Amino acid sequence: MPHSPSPSRANSPRFLSLLRVLLVVAGIGVLLAAGGFAQEPAPAPTPAPAEPSLVQQFTESLMTGTGVFDVINRIVFDYGPVIEGQRVNLAKIMLAILVIMIGFKIAGRVRALIRSRVREHNDFMLFLERLVGSVIIVVFIFLAMDLAGIPLKAFAFLGGAIAIAIGFGAQELLANFISGIILIFEKPIRIGDLIEFGGERGKVADIGPRCTRIRRPGNVDLLVPNKRLLEDAVVNWTLTDAQVRSGITVGVAYGSPTRKVEQLLLQAARERTDIDPDPEPVVLFTDFGDNALAFRLSFTITIHDFLTQLQIESELRHRITELFEEAGIVIAFPQRDVHLDTLKPLEVRLLARDEQPPPR
Repeated sequence: MPHSPSPSRANSPRFLSLLRVLLVVAGIGVLLAAGGFAQEPAPAPTPAPAEPSLVQQFTESLMTGTGVFDVINRIVFDYGPVIEGQRVNLAKIMLAILVIMIGFKIAGRVRALIRSRVREHNDFMLFLERLVGSVIIVVFIFLAMDLAGIPLKAFAFLGGAIAIAIGFGAQELLANFISGIILIFEKPIRIGDLIEFGGERGKVADIGPRCTRIRRPGNVDLLVPNKRLLEDAVVNWTLTDAQVRSGITVGVAYGSPTRKVEQLLLQAARERTDIDPDPEPVVLFTDFGDNALAFRLSFTITIHDFLTQLQIESELRHRITELFEEAGIVIAFPQRDVHLDTLKPLEVRLLARDEQPPPR
């Protein structure tokens, strides 16, 4: 009896079912390997505890009594911003401040040394003194910045801000500064000059980078911007020399001997030693006034302040009064002549205090 072949294992239902299961498992594995949705997310790492700040450490060290000096050491030497790889700590800042203070002290000593060694204190020496002091201070400021670890590049952004400030807000300041330099080198006014500006008189006490200080006769300082001294009219009484022409005016009554008046005025001027004999005093008969014959005594004096001029004029007036009294010459005063109409009789009535005048 012939033998019939058994069915193939590849065609058996059990084998096919097993093959399907393996294919499904392999697909799931591929999905998991590719980051499918079935993968559980990895747990997040636990953050490390934050380090307490220096303030907290310092507070805790004060409470516990341990590690105070370590915290102070860290605050002074290890704490601060880092600029271009260099840490700017508190110790460097304190050292920079000390260097700047030393620079100001040295600049003051150098300026005092220049003042003591120079015999003539003119405007140029004042400018040189201030320039040397400013250069010393700037050098020490740069040295302090280098010791503190602050590079000059950190201030590069200030260039634009300074340019804008000069363009908009510092025009007057720059104009006054340049005007001050012109005043120092051109010398239309100098320290010690007696000037008249804007109706005010005074002595130039100082020419600064922004304004000029004028000491008035009342010992009050007047500050004038340098720009105005170049733009407005200024009367300099002592620009060429200290000799100035002064004078006083006097009026005598009509009928006075004019030649005698002239002689007495010249005598009063020549008696004083503070009136310069060259050029000699001059008396001018200036006008026939309404109430007096007007004379003017003109003379030359050497002054160093306006108060000296006022004192000399005052003493001259006292002496002129004495000489006129001795000579019997009357100093005139305002008078008015009243002319009455006498073509008809004048009616004169005497009234009591409480009596009212009759109506006209």
